Amino acid sequence: MKRVGIKSAIILLISIFVQGQDIDVETFFDDFQESKEFTDLVEYLETLAQHPLDLNQASVEQLSSLPWISTPAAVRIVEYRLKQGPFQNVQELGSISGLSVEMERIRPFITVKKRQRKVFLLQGRHRIINKTENARGYVEQKYAGSKSRFYNRFKGGNGSSVQFGALLEKDPGEQRIDDLAIGHVLWRPQKVGAQVLAGHFTGEFGQGLTLWGPYRLSKGSDPLAPAQQRGRGLVPALSTAENAALYGLALSEKMGQVELYAFSSRNTRDARLDSGVLLSTPVSGLHRTKSELAAENRAVERLYGGAGICRFGKAAQIGAVMITSQWNYPFRQQTGVDQYEFSGRFNRAASLFYDVAGANYRCFGEVARSSSGGWAATSGGVADFSDIRFIFLWRRYGRNFQNQHALAFGEKDDIRNESGFYFGLRWRVQRQTLVSFYSDFYRFPWPGSSLPMPGSGQEMMAMLEQKMSPFITLHLRLRSEVKTTATIDKDLFGNPKALVTNPRKTYARLQIDIQPTKRFRLRNRIELSFLRSGITADQDRTYGIMMYQDLSWMVLPGLRLQSRWTLFDTPSYDLRLYQFENDLPGVMRIKMLSGRGSRWYGVLTCKWKKKMQISLKFDRTSYDDRDALGSGMESIEGAQEHLLSLQLDWRL
Repeated sequence: MKRVGIKSAIILLISIFVQGQDIDVETFFDDFQESKEFTDLVEYLETLAQHPLDLNQASVEQLSSLPWISTPAAVRIVEYRLKQGPFQNVQELGSISGLSVEMERIRPFITVKKRQRKVFLLQGRHRIINKTENARGYVEQKYAGSKSRFYNRFKGGNGSSVQFGALLEKDPGEQRIDDLAIGHVLWRPQKVGAQVLAGHFTGEFGQGLTLWGPYRLSKGSDPLAPAQQRGRGLVPALSTAENAALYGLALSEKMGQVELYAFSSRNTRDARLDSGVLLSTPVSGLHRTKSELAAENRAVERLYGGAGICRFGKAAQIGAVMITSQWNYPFRQQTGVDQYEFSGRFNRAASLFYDVAGANYRCFGEVARSSSGGWAATSGGVADFSDIRFIFLWRRYGRNFQNQHALAFGEKDDIRNESGFYFGLRWRVQRQTLVSFYSDFYRFPWPGSSLPMPGSGQEMMAMLEQKMSPFITLHLRLRSEVKTTATIDKDLFGNPKALVTNPRKTYARLQIDIQPTKRFRLRNRIELSFLRSGITADQDRTYGIMMYQDLSWMVLPGLRLQSRWTLFDTPSYDLRLYQFENDLPGVMRIKMLSGRGSRWYGVLTCKWKKKMQISLKFDRTSYDDRDALGSGMESIEGAQEHLLSLQLDWRL
């Protein structure tokens, strides 16, 4: 069963509306896949914004859970607090070596506060998204429901002791408003150190070889964060990632330096069966057509597991985790290149992991084994010398390693049949100049269904960020990837044959950010994509281009306008470009741009007394090189598509 990672886009800007600020986390997500929305990360950051970490109480583990803070930097913060006494204000972080840049990014998620009485909070989010055009599935009445997407979420609690949440979602074409329904209740007994979590949850341990949630950071403009995962243990799930959360009961206990976890889950999964054998388990969660409805909740997975972590000092730990999974129907036995795919009903995976950090270094790793006898291992290190920081990571995932709940660093989300070495560097040459670089060399030792032979690849990125003035910042980025691919061609007799090549894709970006005031920002970007296929001379060199002008304006306190106009011209699908857009709070939508055309959108957000917020987005995409959009049941007559989104947030 394929897991969905945070594989996002080449062009990515996530702007979260928090306390009137744009939180730009584009640096973590620059990849090559289109996706709908990844709400898990947004949920986490929004929760942190509503309940900021207290610098005088937060541990190294809590501080390093922020994507912008490395573990060595978190160690320096705690050591400063122990030596100099409690922080008087957040600005005091600037006096710690190497934290001036991070302080700007983490400002909305940290605070210095006095102990406050606990207050019961309740908040809700309600969203409707509707496409103006009717796809073929609606015209021919193949879809069971309407074309609107509905989203309803409730969260509440009284601080740290009791929390709860519930989410209902209906995708376009589905009939039930609660087609996806998840929820949880979290209880932390006072002065005990225990945690009881009932309902939907996910687990994050080690580097993700045995158990990890639905998302991880992917290779992007930040060369350090994606390769050093930091597990949060057992956490509530309130995400629209279908079939990703566990459902059951999870317990944890902290006894001094030892943490113990135990959990049990029973999940229903969509599945396609044949004579009592599982052929596949679709992960889209869509239930629109008769065939999709027939596959709904046909399989059951029971999962049991436990973990233990022993901590030493400020930031050292060793741990172990094990999960046991059993299905009500067996997966079919595969043959040929797919012979190492999981088969049968039973699987077990277990791992040992370690993590040791100081003020200027971090070493981490994990080794895991599955019931099939397959092994997976990863190990890395970070050196942090304030102005210059680098990371290296080695990984080796066996072709017969089988674990459907793993999600570690790698080129693929399927954690098997891969080995590689990653190196990343970030160097602040001067106060106004930042250089970033990474390289990733990887191999696929065993052939697969999409590649009939072993393959390999290499990816490199170099970026310069130059502050030209107090309100103008220049970004230059170059990214290149060579990867073994296979396409189906025909020989002289018309028989199909696989054509294996190593095309090189190169992406160049120039971006200028202009922000004369905190309320107004312009972003100008031009992105070029180049393809050197190496097949024939006339196909040897092609290129695509995308340009956009982005505006973010706080018109009045509580009233924000965001808009972008994009022009694109990519003559082939292989030259496609992606952009992640400003959207409704909590929505992360990546748009793929292929062909020739333009796109415009506007987002208006109005906040009233920190109790209510209304957001509206309208977008239009127009193509000049086609008369129809999409394919299959999602095909649309015409060369334009329009989307209208409306959201209400409230808080009591």
